[in-house]
Amino acid sequence: MTALVLVLLLAQETQPAAWPAHRKAADVASGVLVGANLAGATVEAWRAPDRKHALGCLALRNAIVYGATVTVKHTVSRWRPDRSDQMSFFSGHTAFAAVNQWTFSASIPITIGAGYGRAAANRHYWTDIGVGAAVGFLSRKVCE
Repeated sequence: MTALVLVLLLAQETQPAAWPAHRKAADVASGVLVGANLAGATVEAWRAPDRKHALGCLALRNAIVYGATVTVKHTVSRWRPDRSDQMSFFSGHTAFAAVNQWTFSASIPITIGAGYGRAAANRHYWTDIGVGAAVGFLSRKVCE
């Protein structure tokens, strides 16, 4: 019963944040923000006292997010808001932005911006973005 309610709620989700006139700009901006978090996390790992461990953890966390993203996208097959394909659930951009945090004061706004950019580009629903952020944040706990 709970699964049926969840499916019905997801089926009725709307996308009020979409920017129809600036969709490409929002899409590019979200990608740039993910890259910024990855670059910051890489520099932080490079500067760590145990560089080998820090870079290994960074690689492991990103591999986990990649594997989870690809597996879930191919299993769930949820249509994107723009109906371009069935790879909407969950937001990989947001998951990668969340897993690659390097400093709280910069990374959280960057992650939020990347998620908002995916909604503005009309590529994801808010639930896709929220689950992507949760997967990214939880993946950080694998190796610290």
